[in-house]
Amino acid sequence: MYTLMRILPFLVNSSKKTELVRFSCTGYSRYGTVSTATQKTGRIPMNEPATRGMPLDGPADGSASEDIVKRPGHGGTTRKGRETRERIFAASIRLITERGYGKSTIPDICAEAGISTGNFYHHFHAKSDILIAYVREESDRLLEYYGTLDGIPRMAALLSCVERFFGYYSLKGRNFVATFLSILLAEGGSWFSPDELAIQFIVRDCLERGAGAGEFPDEPRIAEAMELATGLVWDLSCSWCVAGGPDGLADLAKSRFGRLLELIRK
Repeated sequence: MYTLMRILPFLVNSSKKTELVRFSCTGYSRYGTVSTATQKTGRIPMNEPATRGMPLDGPADGSASEDIVKRPGHGGTTRKGRETRERIFAASIRLITERGYGKSTIPDICAEAGISTGNFYHHFHAKSDILIAYVREESDRLLEYYGTLDGIPRMAALLSCVERFFGYYSLKGRNFVATFLSILLAEGGSWFSPDELAIQFIVRDCLERGAGAGEFPDEPRIAEAMELATGLVWDLSCSWCVAGGPDGLADLAKSRFGRLLELIRK
């Protein structure tokens, strides 16, 4: 059954390039509509070109637009609206880092961002939406970065993405990451699942494609490796936030993933 997440990030392999596609539960993608079969698999068959549909966050060709664009769970946004969202993001991160999530109220965030409360609710339904929306956008950027690594071995691509992902965590700080994880888990994946994080998809995709290219052993070991690798993402994240792990999180993550991948290859 087609999953009811509002947006799912996928990479679709083609003979020409790797494209970034995000599906919605209506069957629309940024690049067009897809069939029911494609919705179930999350991949566009080679013989099934996408047809143009209603884009989620911009024109189908990816160009900038002043037109209002509807996003799931949010009001329409213009270029000015996107700038307002960035101000809300920046203000929220500053306040959460300084005061903590509980002491950072919506009126405080609005005052810090220089906007009205009504303007805030035009973009977000609740305070928890801010962090999840921000991390989702960062997740999209990580997928875009992953798409630039198509010409290198999957092991190297995965380690590069791991370093980038955990470097982002380090940059935002433990307070921000711990707050995001607690909100995400408390929400129970109601509109953003832990599996929707780009790094989880990248781990699985690298291991699958790496196995197909002979970099890693094929089934059944690759299935066990995926479980271990995706679990390592959460282990590193939670231990760093809760147990006060080392500051060099990106280097630690890259080192541990490197050791795991070497064990898989043996």
